[in-house]
Amino acid sequence: MKRGWVNKSFQYLKLGDRISPADNVRYYFSIEVLEFTESVLKEYGSIEPSHEGIVLWAGRKNDNKIIVNSAIAPDTDSSGTHIIIKPESMVRFITFLSDSKLTYVGQIHSHPGSWVGHSSGDNDLSCFKREGLISFVAPNYGLEGILPFSQCGVHRYMDGNFTLLSKTYVAKRMKILGIQAKLLDLRNKMDIRWNVKNGID
Repeated sequence: MKRGWVNKSFQYLKLGDRISPADNVRYYFSIEVLEFTESVLKEYGSIEPSHEGIVLWAGRKNDNKIIVNSAIAPDTDSSGTHIIIKPESMVRFITFLSDSKLTYVGQIHSHPGSWVGHSSGDNDLSCFKREGLISFVAPNYGLEGILPFSQCGVHRYMDGNFTLLSKTYVAKRMKILGIQAKLLDLRNKMDIRWNVKNGID
């Protein structure tokens, strides 16, 4: 079975109301994680024609504090309207989490255009769905970056569904820190997507 965030049928769902959960959860992102994430999404977006991209995030949880200090670019199958993580890459990701004693806290993937909701495929085929998982959606293939976070759709898995968080909640609860990060690129650099981009025949 194929697993990963996928927009195979490209069925858009109506954006629900943005909510502000009544909790004390705080998220702290390493700037190195965000810079790496932007770089990977822009590489996917710079393919001609543009492809959707994805980056997985990991870190540490301490009560209501979540520190996102690791970013992983998995190997994928991708196009302009879908992104699927290859199974062998997912195995390497799980091994990385175990060896590093890190927790999977969320992911970000890009969409074409300005729509930042979850597609039906995003909802149904997301891997490792569990309470509190965060899922960012970057517009315009991530070519315009992901900061400020308000330009992205920021979703959290709550009560069995991905729910869109309010921009106010995101602005107050998600901060950027200058902390060191672990960065892992699992993409196959011999793949034609990256060879063409780099001018290699």
